[in-house]
Amino acid sequence: MRLALILALVSSLQIFQQSSVDPRQFGTIWQASLVTAAFPIGKFAATCFLSFNEVKLHAELDRCARLLVFGALVSAIPFFRTIFAFSGRFVMGYSAGSGFVCAPAVLRLAVPESMRPANFLFLAAAFSMGTFLANLMFLMKNWLSPTFCAAGLTAMAGILYLFLRPDEYPIEECTETISIDDSTCPPEPTKSSNPVLFVFILMVVNVSIGVPLMQTYSTLIFTYYGISETGALIFSICYPLFQFVPVVISTRVNVSR
Repeated sequence: MRLALILALVSSLQIFQQSSVDPRQFGTIWQASLVTAAFPIGKFAATCFLSFNEVKLHAELDRCARLLVFGALVSAIPFFRTIFAFSGRFVMGYSAGSGFVCAPAVLRLAVPESMRPANFLFLAAAFSMGTFLANLMFLMKNWLSPTFCAAGLTAMAGILYLFLRPDEYPIEECTETISIDDSTCPPEPTKSSNPVLFVFILMVVNVSIGVPLMQTYSTLIFTYYGISETGALIFSICYPLFQFVPVVISTRVNVSR
């Protein structure tokens, strides 16, 4: 679990940046929309880059952590807000997108198969926690600037990763020695004839099911239906909390083939 926690710092936990833009800091809705879009654009750019380039996991994750710190500092610059906020959030999005790809790969190599479900579900729990943080920041916006809070959390995550990460990651898959009767041995799983196409289809399905929309615009949706801004923020906090419950329960379920 410790490795999954460390990897979450530069991957799934950073999802809170997707909806952490304070529109009050920008003159027009177009500026706020442009800055909001910078983070997912950066994630998409990282995914495309890693799809066609081979990288070393350890070096790439170290670079992600450093870029998170750099992007957080740039996004918090108080002048020329649109330019620096867009640039900083694009860099953070690129870092988080690369982390999203590399973190599961590291877990698959480093964690025995019997322990993978709990570790992968921990990344999902960190995703829910990131959504919770994004909405919590705006509930406290009268006391703490969401912009500086988001930048501080991201910079802290990058620094913590560099301090806590292992010295080396495995380059070969961790295997388990299990005594099993040949007669009960399960059949070989069916492999995809086109794994790249299959991955891209999964990505399209993931972004089109409405969860990213609900996560990013939940407060606006609740406000549109007549709920007060404070009430909408509270409901938005409940959304990731309810999402967190089945994830935690799933980590306690034994998954067997």
